[in-house]
Amino acid sequence: MKSHYFLFGLIFISVLSPFVIGSTSAQKELIFKSDESECGIEYFSPAIWASYTRVADLQSYTNEELKSVSEWVFTLSSGYCTLDMNSLSIWANGIDAELISMAGKLDQSWIIKFHHNDFDKASLDLSNEEFIDAFYPLVPKQQEKKFIPNDPNFDEQWHLQNTGQDGGTSGEDANVTGAWNSVSGTGVTIAIVDDGLDHAHPDLNGNYLPAHSWDYCDGDSDPTPGSSGDGHGTSAAGVAAAIGNNGIGVSGGALDANLVGLTLIACGNSDSTEASALGHDKQDIDIYSNSWGPSDSVIYPDDAGPLMHAEFEDDALNGRGGLGNIITWAAGNGLASNDDSNLDGYANSRFTIAVTAVHDQGSQSWYAEPGANILVAAPSDGRDGIYTTDIEGNWGYSNGDYTDDFGGTSSATPLVSGVIALILETNPSLTWRDIQHILVQSSRQNDASDSGWNTNGAGYDVSHKYGFGVIDAGAAVAIASSWNTVGAETIVDTGVLSVNGNIPDNTNNGLTDSITISDSISVETVEVIFDADHNSRGDLEVTLVSPSGTESYLANERSDNGNNYNNWRFSTVHNWDEDSAGTWTLNVRDKDSGTTGTWNNWRMTIYGSELDGDPDLDGLLTSEELSNGTDPNDPDTDDDGLLDGVEVFTTGTDPLLNDTDGDWLLDGDEILIYGTDPLDIDTDLDGLNDGYEITVSYSDPLVFDADNDADGWYWFWDCNDNNSLINPATPEFLNGIDDNCNDEIDEGFNNTDTDLDGLTDWDEYHTYGTNYTNPDTEGDGLTDGDEILNWSSDPLYFDQDSDMDGAYWFVDCNESDSMIYPNAPERINGIDDDCDGFIDEDFVGMDTDADGLYDLTEVMQYGTDPLLMDTDGDGLTDGEEVLTTYTDPLVGNYDYDGDGFRDYLDCDDGNISINPAQPERWNQIDDNCNGYIDEGLSPPEEPPEEEPQPVIELVFVTIPSTGFVDNEASFAAYAKWSLESEESISYEWSFGDDGIGETTDPSEFHTYTESGTFTVEVCVITVSNDPVCDSGTIVISEVPVETIFENNTNIENDDLDDVSQKGTDAEAGGIEISTNSLVGLGALSCIILVIGIMIGRGRNGPPPLSLPSSGEYISNAPPPQINRYEAQPNQQIPRFDSSMLK
Repeated sequence: MKSHYFLFGLIFISVLSPFVIGSTSAQKELIFKSDESECGIEYFSPAIWASYTRVADLQSYTNEELKSVSEWVFTLSSGYCTLDMNSLSIWANGIDAELISMAGKLDQSWIIKFHHNDFDKASLDLSNEEFIDAFYPLVPKQQEKKFIPNDPNFDEQWHLQNTGQDGGTSGEDANVTGAWNSVSGTGVTIAIVDDGLDHAHPDLNGNYLPAHSWDYCDGDSDPTPGSSGDGHGTSAAGVAAAIGNNGIGVSGGALDANLVGLTLIACGNSDSTEASALGHDKQDIDIYSNSWGPSDSVIYPDDAGPLMHAEFEDDALNGRGGLGNIITWAAGNGLASNDDSNLDGYANSRFTIAVTAVHDQGSQSWYAEPGANILVAAPSDGRDGIYTTDIEGNWGYSNGDYTDDFGGTSSATPLVSGVIALILETNPSLTWRDIQHILVQSSRQNDASDSGWNTNGAGYDVSHKYGFGVIDAGAAVAIASSWNTVGAETIVDTGVLSVNGNIPDNTNNGLTDSITISDSISVETVEVIFDADHNSRGDLEVTLVSPSGTESYLANERSDNGNNYNNWRFSTVHNWDEDSAGTWTLNVRDKDSGTTGTWNNWRMTIYGSELDGDPDLDGLLTSEELSNGTDPNDPDTDDDGLLDGVEVFTTGTDPLLNDTDGDWLLDGDEILIYGTDPLDIDTDLDGLNDGYEITVSYSDPLVFDADNDADGWYWFWDCNDNNSLINPATPEFLNGIDDNCNDEIDEGFNNTDTDLDGLTDWDEYHTYGTNYTNPDTEGDGLTDGDEILNWSSDPLYFDQDSDMDGAYWFVDCNESDSMIYPNAPERINGIDDDCDGFIDEDFVGMDTDADGLYDLTEVMQYGTDPLLMDTDGDGLTDGEEVLTTYTDPLVGNYDYDGDGFRDYLDCDDGNISINPAQPERWNQIDDNCNGYIDEGLSPPEEPPEEEPQPVIELVFVTIPSTGFVDNEASFAAYAKWSLESEESISYEWSFGDDGIGETTDPSEFHTYTESGTFTVEVCVITVSNDPVCDSGTIVISEVPVETIFENNTNIENDDLDDVSQKGTDAEAGGIEISTNSLVGLGALSCIILVIGIMIGRGRNGPPPLSLPSSGEYISNAPPPQINRYEAQPNQQIPRFDSSMLK
C-alpha cells in the first residue's frame, strides 16, 4: 500500500481536484504521459522510508525553520517514474522554480528550487501534482560537535568512539557520542545479572541502586563479588553504565543510568533461581543484561527451564507497568567449536535480544557465534580488548581497578544494554517490541562485502553473523524520539504438522514440508519447533524459507553426535516486517553419511503485527489508524458518513466521534446534506443548535430565528410569543389557561390532590366547584371527597349528626342512639349495633378457644365448651373430633391398651397387640385392623411354649402441670404385672423440693411451700424386677387474687342462656371446691376406675376406659378453667349449660 497518506490534507485534496500542471492543461498532455512503471517512497528501504516520512511531516518544523526554505526534494509516483529532466524542468519553470539535480541516491527523486521563499505556495504547488508521490523541504541544520566525556581512559574505549586507534577502522563503534548530546540514560535502570558487582568502585558507586540489588548465591542484598575470579559482572557493569564525565577511569554506554547487581552465576543455580533473578523487581528494573548462558564448548541444544521461559514471558507482558522489560543476552562465544546461537534456548527466545560481537575493524570476532536468532551486533574484542571497570585491587582480570582486556559477547551485550537505556530515556513509553523494531531499523550494516548479507522481503539487510548490523546509538535515539508504538501483537500458529518421513542420508535434496499461511501480518519473530529422531543430530541442516524467499539457517552441520531433536525450538528474526501470507517451507538435509533418521513433525509460530497499509481505503495507513485510534479495517470508524482520512486530514472532525460538535447531527450529514458546520454547534448563531433545528424545531439551521417576548422560546414553539409568562417552560397553573403551550389546559392537576380530600384538583375546580385547597369546603366535618365519593351528599351543604356519634344521618341506622352507628362493636343483644344489616354476626365467626369451631356453633350445634379447646379432655380438640376424627367431642376417646392408637382407630382397644400398625399374624384375628384376618399368611409352625415371666409395667403417671403455693397437689401412678403375680408393688415419689414419698397406694399428695418449676419423679419398686421410673414437671405459682368466677354475677335471670357464663356458676347454691381438690378427686377417681379395669381385664371383658401407654405421663393436663370476662351491661349472652363441662 502507498505510504504517503501520512501527508496531511493537501495530497488528499489534490486527488479530488482537476489535474493541471503549469499554465495550461495542454502542457500536461504534451509533457506527461503515464505508464506502468512503479516508484515512490514505499519502494525505498525501511530506514530511508522512515527518515523520509519524518522530514516530510511539515507540521514538525517551526516557522523560523521554514521561512528561509527555497529548495525541496520530491519523489515521483508510480506511472510517472520515467519522466526525464527536460520535461520536469519545463514544469518547474511554470511554477516559478527551477530543477536543480537528482536527489543523491534517492531513486526517481529530484531537487527543485523556488524563486521565492513562500512556504505555503511552494507546498501547495507540489501537493497539487499527481506525478509527485511525496516531498520535503531542505531545511538547513546547524550541526553540533558531539559530546566527549573527560574520563582519562575514554580514548582507549574504541567501542564507544573509534578513531582508528590501535589500527582499528574509524567509525566502527556504537556511535554513543551521536546520542550523548541529548541523553545519557538518566532515570533508566539496568540490572547486571552476573557473578557479582563491585558497587564500591568509584566509577560505579554513584549509579548503583542498593534497594533493588540481590545476591542469589548468598541470599542477601549485597552483590559484592565473593572471590577474585568473579570480576565478570563488574566489567560488564562498566561497559553498560560506568559513570561518565567524572574525571576518572572510563565511561559506560549509558553514563548516567542506574545500576543494579543481581548475583546469579557465581554459584550453581536452578531453573527456579534463574527465573527469580530474571523477575526481580520487574516494575523498577528496565533492562536485564545477561552475559552468560550454556557452555560454548559443548555444541548441543541447551534450553532454559520452563520457569525461566515463563518469567521471560511475564517480563514482556507485565514488566515496566505493562510495557515489558528489555532482556539482552549474549549470543555466545563458541564459533571456534562451530556452535550456533540458535542452540542456546536463552538467546533464541523472542523475548530476549541476542547480541553478537564485531572487532574494531567491523568484522566478526573470532569467537562470535552466528544464528538466525541474532538481532544486533556490538563492538567487542577480537583484535583489541575493551577498556572497562574491574574489581578494585588485585581481584578480577587485572592488578588494578580497571582492565583493558575484557571482551566476548559478554562485553557486546552490556554495551547494547547501555544503548537501550539511552533509547528509553528518549522515549520511556516504548514497549519491549518497540525496542526491537528500533534496533532493526537503526542498526548499521558493517562488513558490507561479507557474502552472508541478504536482503529480506521487507528490504532489510540481515546476516546470520551480524543480525541487522552493528548497533547505532545516535540513529536509534533519533528514531525513538518520534516513534509510534507498534500495533498489538498478532500470532499465527500452524499447530503440529506431521511429517513422519525418513530423512535421506548424505544428500543435498533432503526432506521438505510446506505450509501455506493465509493470514497477512507484518512478521517480527518466527519460531519453529522441530522434532526428529536421529543418532547424530549434528549431521542435520535445517532451513526455513519464507514466502518472500528469505532463508533462515536454523541448524548447520556440526560435530554433535547426540541423539534426536526433541521438540527443539528454533527462532529467526530474518523475516522482520515481511508479509506472513504465502507458503513457508522447512528443508531438512542429512549432510553426512552413516546414520539416518526420521523427521516426525514440526510447528511454526509467527509473531508480528498488522501490516502498515490502508486495507480499508480510508486514506490512513494502519499505523496512522492506530495512532488516531481508528479501526484500520473500517473506513468510517465512527459511522458518520465521512472517511477516517477525510476527517483527519480535511474536515478536522473527530474520526472517533460521529458528532464532533455535539449538535445531534452526524458530521457527514452536516457536510453532505445540511451544509452546516460540523465544528460549530450553532451555525446560524441564533441560540439553537443545528441538530435541534433539524430534528426538533424543523427550522432552518442556516437562518437566524427570533424570540419576540424574550422568554427563551422561539415563535415556532411559543403559543403566545407576546406574553413571556406563557411558553413551553412555564409550569401549568389551575386557571383555565394553557400556560405551557402543549394544547392542554390545566393538565397535571388531573391526578393531584392538594388538600388530600380524595378529589383531584381539576375536578374540584372544573366539576364540583369546591375549594381544591380546603378538604372540607362547607366545614361540616366531612371532606369533600367523602361527601361526593362515599355519601353522595352535597359538599357545599352542611350535614348534621344528631346523636353525636360521628356518623351522619345518611349512614346512621339509628340517629337517636349514640351506641348504634356504622362500625360500632357488635353485642349479643338482638340488635344490629354496627348498622351492617346483620344481628350478632361477630359471634358467629368467633372461635375463642381456637379449637376450629365457632363459639355459637359449639353452643348451638354441638354443646361443647366454647372456652375450652377439649371439652371431653381426651387430648383431641373439639374441632379435631368434629371436623377430622368425626368422634363425639363430649365423649372421651382414649387409647385403652396403650398401643398408640385411640379407640376409634383400634379395632380391639383392649389388646395392645392389635392395632393398625401391627403386622398380621396367623391367629384368626385381624391384627392390623384392615378388615381382613390372617391375609397373606400360612399357618406357622407352632413354636414350643415358653413359660412367661411376669414383668412390671408402668401403666400411667399423672403429674399436674400447674399448682399453687400451700395448696395440696394430687399425683397418681399405676403399675401392673404383665402376668398374675403375688409380689407386691410400691411407689417412691421425689417431688423436686426435697420432698419424698413412698406408698403402695397409686395416689400421692404433696404441698409446695414456694413457687417455681419442679421435677417430679416416681419409681415402681418390686423385688424381682429393676425399678421402673418416669418423671414430669409442675409449675407452682402464687395463689391469684381472684379465683372465683365473678364476671357474670350481675346478669339477669332472663340472660342465663349466655355462653359467657359457662363454668362460673355451675349450679345456683352449688358447693365451692378448690381447684387442687378437684384435680385430686379426679385423679383418685381415675385410679379406682383403673383398678376396676384391671379386674375386668382379668375376666377378659372390654376395658371401661383407655389408659396411657406404658411410661406415658399426663404432664399437660389442663389446669382448672378460670373464666375472666369483664361485665358488659346491656349484652345478651346465651346461657352455657354447665353439664357440658368435663
